[in-house]
Amino acid sequence: MVNENMTALVVDDDPDLIGVAKLALNSAGIKDVSLAADGLEAKRLVEAADRPFSVVICDWVMPGLDGPGFLSFFRQDNVRSPFIMLSGKSTDTEFSAISRNPNDYFLTKQSSLDEIIALIQKVIKT
Repeated sequence: MVNENMTALVVDDDPDLIGVAKLALNSAGIKDVSLAADGLEAKRLVEAADRPFSVVICDWVMPGLDGPGFLSFFRQDNVRSPFIMLSGKSTDTEFSAISRNPNDYFLTKQSSLDEIIALIQKVIKT
């Protein structure tokens, strides 16, 4: 199922992980995917967007503005869009300490492509 009206934002400083996230989003039917290498670039994309992103996938550790900082910025104006934080080092417990929104989700970077796709499908309800 193609979600033609849905848009996604992937924020990560690792090009390989950006590719995996984009593949997962495409597999879930989301073809309109914007990419940012860090939270500052992502912030600019959010501010310039003509409508809210339908879903965000974001790395925790990045130069400039990190994932938790970007999540805080993102949630100021967007409480509904699902936000998936990926981390290779942080834990779900650490994420729970910074997340106050039921639309926030956490996955480790060790998650399989199938696990990422399944979560995307769950949060966009396809």
